[in-house]
Amino acid sequence: MFRKLHIILSAVLFLIVIPNLFLHAQIPAVKFIDVNSGIPNNDVTTIYQDNRGLMWIGTYDGLTRYDGYHFIVYRNNLSNPNSLINNRINCITQDHLNQIWIGTRNGISRFNYSINQFSNVNFKSVSGKGIRQLKGNINAIKEDALHHVFIASEVEGLLTYNFVSNKAEQIPLYKHNNLISFSYAASAITLNNQNELWTMVKNVGLCKYNSKNNRLEVSNTLITEASTIVADHLGNIWIATDMGLHQYSLTRQLMLPVMLAQKKINHISLDSQNMLWIASDGNGIFTISPGESIPRKYV
Repeated sequence: MFRKLHIILSAVLFLIVIPNLFLHAQIPAVKFIDVNSGIPNNDVTTIYQDNRGLMWIGTYDGLTRYDGYHFIVYRNNLSNPNSLINNRINCITQDHLNQIWIGTRNGISRFNYSINQFSNVNFKSVSGKGIRQLKGNINAIKEDALHHVFIASEVEGLLTYNFVSNKAEQIPLYKHNNLISFSYAASAITLNNQNELWTMVKNVGLCKYNSKNNRLEVSNTLITEASTIVADHLGNIWIATDMGLHQYSLTRQLMLPVMLAQKKINHISLDSQNMLWIASDGNGIFTISPGESIPRKYV
């Protein structure tokens, strides 16, 4: 288990820290953190740094806030409705109101710094069941330039959060102008330079959000599962899958040949220099320079 944490943390640190090394002469020291240090579980799933500089560490069994010196652990408390909704953390982000959004295996919690507590996210169901708490795996959460928060749910599909009504609303999925479903599995989301939202829908394919008609539309069906998708500044969507890395050209509307074929890609990230960093499962880390399509082994 300790080896697993070391591998995961190493991959995350490479994707966060290594891109900055080109600008510095010295390599920063890497500190090993485990349950003996203060995190609730050695299986780390995600790490996020908020605008205060605090690190939020999601695990299989709770959430940790770390200021570089002290750890604060958050877990679900059945007797406290303002506690973390679930201990299995999938994703973490921050909105324009400085609230921390935590996507879990069974819904979303938002942490409010001003009152130092969590609140759960409800959604308006189109099935006639009214407003109810969002359940199931939350795979990704992103806020766009217009302060719309999008949620990728494994059960309820793509949702957008309304800050006025204080609830999320389902976005219908369309293919060739035909409604497919309101409930589908949205596995990953990304935003490009034009503030366009793209979503990977499991067993369907790559889809684009039509903001004018408030619906998700199928764009390409060649790849139907992905762990992460990332839009670069050159008009490409990079897609991480269990069978390699894929590149979808938005200008050509074409899925290009697979790279790193037969290699499981755990995560991909774009740095400030538009370099794509690729964390594989058992094959190290690769990079792709801006404008290129050839992965190069980094470590």
